[in-house]
Parts: sequence; structure tokens; C-alpha cells
Amino acid sequence: MNPFRWILDSDAWPERWHCGTWSDAHGYTHLLADVAIGGAYFAIPIALLYFVWRRPDLPFPRIFWLFGAFILSCGAGHLLDALMFYQPSYRLLTAAKVTTALVSWLTLVALVPILPQALALPSIARTNERLARENAARKKAQAELRTRNEALQHKTEELEQFVHTVAHDLKSPLVTMGGFLALARHDLAEQRHSDLDQNLARVERASHRLGDLIQGLLDLARVGRAVGARTPVNVEALVKNLVLELHTRSPERKATIRIVTPLPSVPADAGRLSALFENLLVNALQYGCPDDDGEVTVGAITRGPEVHFFVSDKGPGIAPEHHRRVFGLFQRLARDEHGTGVGLALVEKVARVHGGRAWVESTPGEGSTFWVALPLEAPEEKAPGGADRAFADETSNPYDVTPWSKELGLP
Repeated sequence: MNPFRWILDSDAWPERWHCGTWSDAHGYTHLLADVAIGGAYFAIPIALLYFVWRRPDLPFPRIFWLFGAFILSCGAGHLLDALMFYQPSYRLLTAAKVTTALVSWLTLVALVPILPQALALPSIARTNERLARENAARKKAQAELRTRNEALQHKTEELEQFVHTVAHDLKSPLVTMGGFLALARHDLAEQRHSDLDQNLARVERASHRLGDLIQGLLDLARVGRAVGARTPVNVEALVKNLVLELHTRSPERKATIRIVTPLPSVPADAGRLSALFENLLVNALQYGCPDDDGEVTVGAITRGPEVHFFVSDKGPGIAPEHHRRVFGLFQRLARDEHGTGVGLALVEKVARVHGGRAWVESTPGEGSTFWVALPLEAPEEKAPGGADRAFADETSNPYDVTPWSKELGLP
């Protein structure tokens, strides 16, 4: 007999309906259950194998193909079981079951060696946690990069403005020196000596001013370097020593400097803090006491984690639109040859490198009060660019401060 016909031959067996006593309900339930299982067993491997085909990066692809073959052979067995009710080809059913047995054992044999590798794979939850951590770290790095880029952009703009300002202010005395030297040379050529001393005196004054500007730039540059050891500084003793030194330096000044409140100690670089108060006092004496008399008051208020020092005068005052400008490099409101316009810029920079800030409260005709806020405890080191970014924000957004000078009855 033809082998194909032999395996399909059913003459030796009756249809399953005639094997035993089947009720319609029992028989059709059995038949439909096998058909449903067989249909599902055919659909599952199709979906599984499609998944493997679309995911070539999937680990252990061969085991998926074996599982697909195993499930297909199981489905074929259930469909043939349903066929037995009408076509009892039990040889074909036996062949399907033998195939299922072989494929199932092949799957098991292939599965056992890869179990340790499969167990070593990270779980989806752990992978998601790791990816979440990496994503958070990446976002943090991007935020820090944006902050540093903004700080760098601000520093670049600040440097451009600085170069422009320095070039302009240093050029002015050089132009003066060149002009009067040319006049002196011309007078010498013409054998005229009447104006020679006056012209040379102007050249000398211009050279002194140029030297003062350069020294001011050097002082400002030193402040930008690393701050020295921050030790508790007795501010009251420091200010009293400065007052004595200023009176000794300019005994002709009749103005008085009065300390109106206790001055708390703060952790700071003593040298830089001395430069800060010296510039505030000199500024108050020079511009707040124009007639070499008057009074300058010094005091402090403790506000939370900060102490706010103030230096107040009863001079001509400063218009509100100039309250930020006066802290700029070479920014002088008075059109005279006194001062270099570096002092208040140095004050603000010293305050900033100590984790503080500086501002002024003033009304034209009612004097000025310069404030410096310093922390009572040494602040932690900031990340590179942090202080500069804070200064950039402060420059664009005016300080939100309470006018405490009014509470104290100061200008």
C-alpha cells in the first residue's frame, strides 16, 4: 500500500462517535474544545515567531523557534483528535504525537543549558530603574551644562564690557599726556617756556591718574583670586583701626565717622574685608561729605543667617537709575579727578566672593546708605560658575531688600 494512503487509512477503526456512548452535548463539547485549543496553538506560535523575526536583537532566538514548533505540533494533535470523530486516522494522530514528543524533548534539551544565562539577564524593572537613573543623571548634566553655558556667556559679555571700559578709561589719561607733551615739544621748539611747567604738570597728573587706574585694576584682579583663610574677623576693631588710619592720612578732613551699633564678627578673609570697609568709608568721606565736614555712620543689623553692615552719609545722594551703575567698573557719577571708579566695584566683588552682596539705598538730596550683606557662617564652596551666575541674576533682577535705612532713620 502507498505509505501516504497507509498512514491515512482508517478502515481498522470506527469513527469516534461509535466508540462508546457519546451524547451530542458531550461529543460536540469534546470536538469543539479540541478545535479551539488547536486554533489557539496555531495562532500563538505565529505571533511568537513574528515577534522573533521583528526583534533580531532578542537573546536566544533558537529557543523561541523550538517553542513555536512545539506549540504547533501540540495544536496539530488537538485538531487531529477532533478529526477522529469523522475520520479515524489514528496512524496520522500517532505520527503527530510522536513528532510532538520529539520536539518537546528537543526544546527541553536546548532550554536547560541557557537557563543560567537567562537568569543572569537583568529584569525589566531593574533595567527600567537603571535607565531612569541614567536619564535623571543625563538631565542633571544637561541642566548643569546649560547653567555653565549661560554663566560663560555672561562672563564673555562681562569681559567684553570690561575690555571696552578699561580701554576707554585708560586711553583718556594717555590722550591727555600725549596732547600736552606735544604742546611742550612745540613750546621748546619755539623757545617758549612760559607754559612749559603748566603743561608738564598736567602730564604728571595724567600719569598719576593712569597709575591709580592700573593699581585699581590690580586690586580688583586680586579679589577675584581664591579667597584666603576665612577666620572670624572682629569687624568693629577693624573699622576703628581704619577710622584712625583715615584721620591720620587726611587730618584736614573735619568729617566724623561714628559707629552707631555693635559690629558683629564674621568669617572672612581679613585683608579683603579691610579693603571693602576702607573703600566704603573713603567713598562716604569723598562724596558724602563734600565740604570736608559732616558725619558718616557705620552700623549693622543681623537678619537671619546674615549680618547687614551699612555705611551712611548725608551727601547729595544718588538717583535710583544709578543705584546699580555705581558698582560698575570705572563708573563715577561725579565729573572730577577724584577717585578711579574702582572702589565700589571692589566692594561688590569682595562681598560676592564671600557669599554676600552689596547694594545702595539713596534718595537725591537725602544722602546715601551703602549696604553689604555677609553670611554669619562661611558658605560652602560653590560649583564653578555658580557665583557668577548668581551675580548675573542679581544684575538683571534688582535686589529685593527692605529699606532698613529708613527704619534706622538713616538716609
